[in-house]
Amino acid sequence: MEKVTYLGQDNPVLQNFDLCIMQEEIMGLLPINHFGIATLLKLLLENDPIYYGYIYFRGKLINSWKESGAKKRTPQLSLISEESSLIEGQSVLSNIFVYQRGFRDWIIRNRVLEKRLGGIFEDLSLEIDPRSSVESLGSFERIIVEIIRGITAGHSLMIFNELGAVLSEEELKKLYQIIRYYRERGISFLLISPHYEELKMICDRTAFLKDGQIMKIAKDQREGEGIASAISKNYRKQINFYLKDRKLWDKMTAFCVHYLGKTERQGFEFTIREGECLVLQFLDSADYRDFSDCLTGDGRKREAAFLLDGRRIRPGRDRECAVIWEQADKSMLFPELSFMENLCFTMEFALGNPIKRKRMRDRIRREQEELFGKGIARKAAGELTKREKYALVYHRILLQRPKFIFCIQPFKNAGLAQRERIWELQRMLLQNGIALIIPTISMADSLSIADRIIRLHTQGEAEEWKRISFHLLPDTVPFHDLYS
Repeated sequence: MEKVTYLGQDNPVLQNFDLCIMQEEIMGLLPINHFGIATLLKLLLENDPIYYGYIYFRGKLINSWKESGAKKRTPQLSLISEESSLIEGQSVLSNIFVYQRGFRDWIIRNRVLEKRLGGIFEDLSLEIDPRSSVESLGSFERIIVEIIRGITAGHSLMIFNELGAVLSEEELKKLYQIIRYYRERGISFLLISPHYEELKMICDRTAFLKDGQIMKIAKDQREGEGIASAISKNYRKQINFYLKDRKLWDKMTAFCVHYLGKTERQGFEFTIREGECLVLQFLDSADYRDFSDCLTGDGRKREAAFLLDGRRIRPGRDRECAVIWEQADKSMLFPELSFMENLCFTMEFALGNPIKRKRMRDRIRREQEELFGKGIARKAAGELTKREKYALVYHRILLQRPKFIFCIQPFKNAGLAQRERIWELQRMLLQNGIALIIPTISMADSLSIADRIIRLHTQGEAEEWKRISFHLLPDTVPFHDLYS
């Protein structure tokens, strides 16, 4: 892409955008904010008309501002993200071979296709049943099937969009081995991630994107680490101050979690004290989904007991234990309701007679307007900025006065500014004596606020880490250097 400018509603979304990916190269792309990412991916997939610039694919001009009305030539590439593009209700075999644009056989010879696919799986050291339905696949297996489907279709560029959010560290390492395997066979890759620690493990170069423009391209790991450190300087400074002053509450609580895994060995239990932050890192994405289902009440395959002072409670249903879901700015707000209606949604326990209710609402409204400005109370939640939406969710939970909060993958798909804001809001909860439990696959920014970490391995081993030993964690974990 050379000097590309792309307009969205008559305003530049991509501006003077330059990015060149060579054959057999693994290019990283780190979005400092997410402005322009969705547009870039749409442009690469659909090759829409551009306002200015040139787009080349495999050395041929496929899009130009001079011929915006010409017939589109869509490049042969694959986009793989957390959302599956496989056809549900069909087998792995059918998705890879049969539902391809170039598949022209009148008779489907399953044995021939299975033998061909078996050879591919053997080369990659994978064990996936070709006849299994795609719904039964875990995140890692589903991503591998999408890669193989793209390769068999002749795609020479594979784009991975923030797969670190759905893959564990061990799965990510396996994925990188497969990427290297296909790189040696002439395939190019573009890896998008907000964390340089994920990109430096494999990328030859890394581009840094902000406000729809490429700010800088790091040619090696040392240069990339310098740029990544510079753009998060203020954020890291806040974290440093917090870690130095951090003191845990002395009171030990009786909040316990007993979780039954796939086998007796894979179950675990823990207790947590007031104002403590505990990260539960699942190194198997399937185990993470099972645990999340227990929080929603859909845990038909697994069971979990959440006990407070010996009595069983229901996360998200009982006031004492709240849940903040993934991408809370979208999943936890009613966009058509006002700021105040969303804010007081979980406060019915504190709102007594009508006079008390009015007085309390007026006091809350004044407090929120002091924080966010006058008129915020009357705004619909859908009109708020991302920063205001996150603040609304966390302040609503604070007003609920829970003792414990499950905060599900809080940093997922968040840009640097949003991650910094989420971190500040989590710190606010901890300072109010509320315990935070963060179930996650990717550590993301969780190390910046964690007091303890329990890493849950596929084999069933529960490995506990205290802050004093955080420096021994893998150096691919974001903010690991703050403890070294």
